[in-house]
Amino acid sequence: NIPEKGSVKGKGKVKITCLDCKAPKYPPQALRRGAEGSPLIKVWINTKGIVVKSIIIRSSAIESIDKAAIKAATESKFYPIKSDSTLNIEYNLKIK
Repeated sequence: NIPEKGSVKGKGKVKITCLDCKAPKYPPQALRRGAEGSPLIKVWINTKGIVVKSIIIRSSAIESIDKAAIKAATESKFYPIKSDSTLNIEYNLKIK
């Protein structure tokens, strides 16, 4: 039982699937400095699949990368779910 891409199974009860996942836009100043980071964001999703709140659980230690991750997480949309839930999203902003 492998979840589809963009979905998470929580304790076998809640399946959260991304409808419109946003990727963070690499901040130009971080790119110029060669800065990379992997912030971990916690989002609260309501039954309509809308992110109602997001916070940083683990900072990348680079403010512009953290802000880009929060913005992407907050703007993401999910398929409707039966009850309000939370989800942790880790973004890996690496220079390729």
